[in-house]
Amino acid sequence: MVNVFIIDDNIYEANKIMTHINRISDDIRVIKLSTDINDAIRTLNNDEKIDIILLNLKMPLRNIALNLDKIMPKKRQKYKKSLIIKLKDKNYVEKKYIINEMVYTILSQQTKICELCNTINKIILEKNYFEKRKILKLNIQNELHYLRYNFSHKGTQYLEDIIYIVYTKYSNVIVNMNKDIYPIIARKYNKKIGSIKSNVIRATEAMYYNCEENTIKEYFNNYDIQKPNIKTVINTIILKIENKSLYIKR
Repeated sequence: MVNVFIIDDNIYEANKIMTHINRISDDIRVIKLSTDINDAIRTLNNDEKIDIILLNLKMPLRNIALNLDKIMPKKRQKYKKSLIIKLKDKNYVEKKYIINEMVYTILSQQTKICELCNTINKIILEKNYFEKRKILKLNIQNELHYLRYNFSHKGTQYLEDIIYIVYTKYSNVIVNMNKDIYPIIARKYNKKIGSIKSNVIRATEAMYYNCEENTIKEYFNNYDIQKPNIKTVINTIILKIENKSLYIKR
């Protein structure tokens, strides 16, 4: 369930939006209304259930910006790209005062409720995508930790990025590492392809000597205890993640 907080000094308009949202969706509900910015800031600093904020107040944007700055830093991170602001004029000159990580978009007060609901759905989709991406990266790190990869080694960092790219962009496709993958990592870190490749190889060699023999045998189904090559490491980690159902592709 996605919880919406409406901050609006027009209680009639706020109730109309709340009724519409609560009627059309089983997954989105308005859990709180406020007509006072100070009360709203207190709520945002203390309530753990709010996901999306709709703000429509008849006050200068500079005042809105000053009040948003009263929200605690950790809460601003929680509400990142979760705030919809409605203005009398979408292109109002004071729009420049809203430079805040919480703001997803600024809409005109004339925006229809159905369009507002579409915007809320976009926020939800993006939040879900970023959450899935975060989970996938965490799962890749967990697998590398299990294999005793050293995260202080640049090659491990490169390998983590490589696995993420292969998983999200080349699933079930034969990948040419030199042509398709290493150039992407080289551009990201402003390094030569040869440097990226050699660092990944060295990190994997270190893993092979640091990881327990039985762990390597079991993980790679390699009972001859041969050193796995880079592609084997990548494909095995991806297979482990898929088998554990730890990540759902978008």
